[in-house]
Amino acid sequence: MMKANDRQPAASVDGVDGREASMVVAICCATRRRPKMLRALLRSWAHLEFPTGVSPVFVVIENDDTDLNATSVEHFRSGLRFGDAEYRLEPEIGIPYARNAAVAVAVSQGAEIVCFVDDDETVAPDWFMQLWSTYRCTGARLIGGPVRAGPLSTGGTFYRRMIEAGIRSRYDAVERKARARMRHAGAQTTILTNNWFADAALFTEHGLRFDNSLRYSGGSDTKFFRDAVANGIRTAWSPDAVVFETISPERATLRYQFWRASEQSKNSVRAKINRTGRTRELPRVLVVTSGRLIGMGLLFVAIPFSGGRTLVPTARTAGWIFGRIAGFLGHSSNLYRYGTGF
Repeated sequence: MMKANDRQPAASVDGVDGREASMVVAICCATRRRPKMLRALLRSWAHLEFPTGVSPVFVVIENDDTDLNATSVEHFRSGLRFGDAEYRLEPEIGIPYARNAAVAVAVSQGAEIVCFVDDDETVAPDWFMQLWSTYRCTGARLIGGPVRAGPLSTGGTFYRRMIEAGIRSRYDAVERKARARMRHAGAQTTILTNNWFADAALFTEHGLRFDNSLRYSGGSDTKFFRDAVANGIRTAWSPDAVVFETISPERATLRYQFWRASEQSKNSVRAKINRTGRTRELPRVLVVTSGRLIGMGLLFVAIPFSGGRTLVPTARTAGWIFGRIAGFLGHSSNLYRYGTGF
């Protein structure tokens, strides 16, 4: 466990201003057996910019009973120009347990803002500044931003290049959709913890937490978002607050893309069944699945004409259909029972 130490006061983007920091913000991630990826994230955290009067505390929760990354976090902490870092173990396996542990640390440190990114990501230097600007301009209390694909090392074959093009195309499509939603009044983009900024009042005043029952299936951040909206929390999208996801080799395969889409689809349909009931969800599953089948056929036919860009969408659509049917029939998602990465 790391304790606070005496450091220089928080810096502005133009340099150290010499004033005592007036606001603590917690920059958090949960990690499990991804030491190389975590070190890459820590290196990017070291270059983050913060406004005058803001002091960061970086919170790393190891979701394990072994302090695999303690040395890496201590090395990161020792190089900080200002702010501090906390490293804790959460032996109860499951992403929501780790996220809730991070929230507990953040609140205990007096943080007024709590941010999350994933341990397989890196952040742009102005990431926090962009989120902060959106927070100040909109008054929103829960804010998200885009995730882009980082460097891929899929090899030089045409097949591998098709997969890489398809993966990048999907990230671009998700970002374009979120930007388009910004232009429509009342439209909302689900805020996920892969790029997440929240007023700590969501925890201290509204009592919101991540649902521990979703430890393996995923979706605890989606449920948190819905709970926040139900509590009247204003949300916003910060289009220039960018993080980059590392695509490890085992993820850059059609098999993985199919499986991930399937598990996400299972989780989605089961959440809808829990809200509305199986009988009401059945017509929607039939209609949407039929539409996806047609779409999958069109994507497959387009593969040779798209330079292979529709290969990954075809695999993901097939996975989505399989997962929708399996989830409706009662099969649970195990998206986070088995990790990938390094």
